[in-house]
Amino acid sequence: MKYDALKKKAKNFAVFLAAGLLFLGTAVPARAEDYSAEREGSIRIQLKDLGTGLEQVEFCVYPVGTPFVKDKNVYWALNQELESTGVDLNELTTGGQVREAAEILEDAVAGAEIVPEKGYTDANGTVTFPEMEQGVYLICQTENAYGSSEPSLVSIPGRELDEDGAMVGWDYDVEITPKSEPPKPSVTPSPETTPGPTVTPSPQDQRESSPVKTGDSSAVWTWGGILLLAGELILLSATVVRRRNAGR
Repeated sequence: MKYDALKKKAKNFAVFLAAGLLFLGTAVPARAEDYSAEREGSIRIQLKDLGTGLEQVEFCVYPVGTPFVKDKNVYWALNQELESTGVDLNELTTGGQVREAAEILEDAVAGAEIVPEKGYTDANGTVTFPEMEQGVYLICQTENAYGSSEPSLVSIPGRELDEDGAMVGWDYDVEITPKSEPPKPSVTPSPETTPGPTVTPSPQDQRESSPVKTGDSSAVWTWGGILLLAGELILLSATVVRRRNAGR
């Protein structure tokens, strides 16, 4: 029983990867024996809980590619409006290539005037787009209080794989949980202070405002010299007066 449960879990994980993330390139073409070109599908988006609220998060789903069958294999054709991006949907063989292609197409869809399907998540962080035509879709989230999700590429149908990674069929109802991050904390800039004009004091102001240094003896010596000179002048005057009086 435990082995069966692990086997089933591995199969479900493989289905998730095939439906929501990876497109195998022309080196491993998808068989068309049990492929139904007329069947519609759906896309179900499930947000992971970031602790910021899951409800009313907007998602836009852009059609960017259509399927076609060639030599009994299924391939994807990029929409003509996006051909200038150089993205080849049939050469996306790794998760890194898919993410890079999604980022390139996210920048291109706005200028290409491709009208998206829009939907909002419920209280559980889920939004479903039913009755979708077959094709490759770019999923973009509108950034808000929830946070931001990486753009994703999904295909309808996606490939259903077994636990060994071998394709066993097609999955027309795909599910994806996009990689998301909480919003970055806002940084409040500190108020800028405008410096006032620089005032250069005049030489007279500098002299008047120059403080007297404690312990500066130059002023003491100056006043002492003046007093000594004054005393000598007084003595000289007194001597001259006495001599005049003695001559009389």
